[in-house]
Amino acid sequence: MKNIVSAFIILFCNISIIQAASLFKVANNYMTQHDIVYLEPEFDSFNGFPLGNGDLGGMLWFTDEGIILQLNKIDLYDKPVDGRMTLRSAGRLKVNLGVPCYSYMHLADFEARLSLQNADLKIKSLTAFADTEITSWIDANSNVWVIDCQTDYKNSLPSGAINRISLERWGSRDFGGWYGARDQDVTNGLGTAKVNKRENDIILEETFEGGLRFTVACRVVGTPTEIQRVSDRESSMIVPLSSKQKYKILISVVSSNDSDDPALEAISLLDKAESKTLEVLRREHLDWWNQFWTKSFVHLSDNYLENIYYIRRYLMGSSSRGKYPVPFNGGLWTTNYDHRQWVTPHHWNTQESYWGLAVQNDCELLRPYIETYANMIPQGKSLAKRKGTKGGLLITEAHDFSGNMVSANWGNMTTNYTPASQISKIMWEYYAYTQDYEYLKSTIYPFMKEAAEFYLNFLKWDDVKKEFYIYPAQPYEHEWSSKLKNTITDRYMIESLFKNCIKAAQDLSVDGAKIKQWKHVLAHLWAPPILDVPEKGKVFGLAFTENNEVYPDAKSNIQGYHFDAHTTAVFPAGVLGLDHIGTDYFEIARNIALHHPQNRNAITPGAIVSARLGLGDKVLERLQCSVNYLQHFNQGLFYNLDHWHYFSRYVDQVPNAELYAQRDYIYDSRLTYNRSEAGKSGFRTKPFVQCGMETMGILGTAINEMLLQSHEGKIRVFPAIPSKFGAAFTLRAEGAFIVSSTIDSLETIPFVEIRSLAGKECRIQNPWEDEPVQVMVQGNRDVNFVVSKDNVISFKTIVGKSYLIRKKGASEHCSPEVFEAERNRLPKKYGEAMLGKVCTFKDR
Repeated sequence: MKNIVSAFIILFCNISIIQAASLFKVANNYMTQHDIVYLEPEFDSFNGFPLGNGDLGGMLWFTDEGIILQLNKIDLYDKPVDGRMTLRSAGRLKVNLGVPCYSYMHLADFEARLSLQNADLKIKSLTAFADTEITSWIDANSNVWVIDCQTDYKNSLPSGAINRISLERWGSRDFGGWYGARDQDVTNGLGTAKVNKRENDIILEETFEGGLRFTVACRVVGTPTEIQRVSDRESSMIVPLSSKQKYKILISVVSSNDSDDPALEAISLLDKAESKTLEVLRREHLDWWNQFWTKSFVHLSDNYLENIYYIRRYLMGSSSRGKYPVPFNGGLWTTNYDHRQWVTPHHWNTQESYWGLAVQNDCELLRPYIETYANMIPQGKSLAKRKGTKGGLLITEAHDFSGNMVSANWGNMTTNYTPASQISKIMWEYYAYTQDYEYLKSTIYPFMKEAAEFYLNFLKWDDVKKEFYIYPAQPYEHEWSSKLKNTITDRYMIESLFKNCIKAAQDLSVDGAKIKQWKHVLAHLWAPPILDVPEKGKVFGLAFTENNEVYPDAKSNIQGYHFDAHTTAVFPAGVLGLDHIGTDYFEIARNIALHHPQNRNAITPGAIVSARLGLGDKVLERLQCSVNYLQHFNQGLFYNLDHWHYFSRYVDQVPNAELYAQRDYIYDSRLTYNRSEAGKSGFRTKPFVQCGMETMGILGTAINEMLLQSHEGKIRVFPAIPSKFGAAFTLRAEGAFIVSSTIDSLETIPFVEIRSLAGKECRIQNPWEDEPVQVMVQGNRDVNFVVSKDNVISFKTIVGKSYLIRKKGASEHCSPEVFEAERNRLPKKYGEAMLGKVCTFKDR
């Protein structure tokens, strides 16, 4: 199976590189403009530097005398008999260089540079005591973390001066409900970690109650060391100081999912790295990341938003290549022992990391998500049976990745049936964008069919209205009622699911009888709830009451914007869009999007909805608000709650506190969780600061949708571009096409280039409205095409061929545009947000 997957990835990713766009070129140094630059050290772990290889990852930050990094791995789930399945950390590594080389009080100069292009971190510091250079990276092809340390000590060294490299694992409570409750048992989560010495390596071994074992191995190369056992849970390597110190630290992490003997394999990984040589290891690491970046390309006239877009790609490449999906609650970037907010995966949040990956040609990063949920089919079928249906599967909103349906009886989620259809939508996108027939047959379609089967069995027939209905039901995370009727979320996810099931079954030539059933339901679904709100006009409601009244009523304070449940038809269902311009439903959705409040950003796909409706200026506003309100961390990570300004001492005094008091929970160390609106646990806020992955997923997906859409059976380029906004892209479209184009601030589109990876018929909306076009293949040979009455251009394609579309009569002799960049040297400011850290310890 692994060989098949590898072959598929090579076939569909490596051939679809941005060099296919022959009418523009991207300079090799383009990504260096997006380096994250700190000009002074960061001592708060949540503002550290994320490094990862898709399975192993962690954050690195500073102490006065060195660095700390927390080791995390995507599969280190503890499954206690009577507790929650919890992703635990592997431990921490601390490097003490023996002098205050990063002390704010002693610095003469400092730079830390995270290169997205190379997936590495380079640190330089100057003090009166020592000059340091550290380079750190996690090998893209093996679970080996490398830290290359060089220190030039300036004064005579005191007798007995040392470097100390410590490996430890202490564990902790997970503090899942940190804001509203206290776990009083301080022994929870401590584990049974033991450290030992094997030759010149420190070996840390841990076994969880549920049976998972893992090993962390640490080795120093390039200098003699002495290993000192500090306790059962910590050992140190002692390096005697010399005036010019050079050594490399190698760390490996192996779980029992990887090997029956994690300790042996962890040592073997270090041996192989040494034997191959770190120079070769690094070259292969850089090759992997170079191939990753060349799969797609996005250029925006807003450099900061472009930077965030690439950070999102970097983080997904660094965390979604392992056994399980990346957790929405901190990813691999948690830093405070085993604290992980909410602990349990929630599907609405989890999926947001996976939105848009197919469009940016990162299809392989979807595999952990798809295969995790495909493995949950038995548990999903069991739950559906408990709900009283004859067949099908049901996934609860909150669940764990072993298949435990955590929220099956939670009042605010118990009748939310949509997660399986949302999962099916992402699975379908994988197939639609890759045309991987075998994967559709073996993995995707079985899940989709079972998800549809649940609805076929659960829906009821109204003999008076001659339509199906659903009862009881509720929208996403809806605490006000679990006994609603004909929810808008189910209505449109059913439509999306059944339409995609029909297409899948037709491609597979199976299930003719089921196709008839699905079509019958689609022809008899209920109309969505609509209400007229004073000063807003018509909007979609969320559901109907048992008495068939629209819910909520126009006077209710229950908002739809928390999840954008009322625009489910637009996204994620994708059944209402630009094909429906001029219809009542399109205008209602447009009205909702235009009224989207500025302070609803965290887990609400308003920017994507606006893009799907062609509202370019609203998309840009939504993106700007997302950064301004929620990019709380200097390396580009986001928070995932909109209302944490409540905890500020100034919430009732500052105008627009939702924005200007939004970050006080981080930087005002006096604050505690003490507000009924958000949580009253009494804990201090700062120890629980942690990023969330959802908002970045929304932002990246909205940018993709702004530039390219193909979900309505045709390709559209720049369907939601903001006014006077230049952009260029190479992205992937449904049908396995690689599409490239550019637009300038005057809305001039010189060409569209399309490379066919699967030989499907290509359909593209004429970018020049009704003006005549020509389609050419390599060698400037004309291609036969037809244009429909709604200006859709259609032509047959051949696998591997590229096709150029432009206005008829356009010049054939234009010079390729070259996208170049200068290496970033400074932090970037964007409203209340910043990428990087400014220098304040000296004049610059």
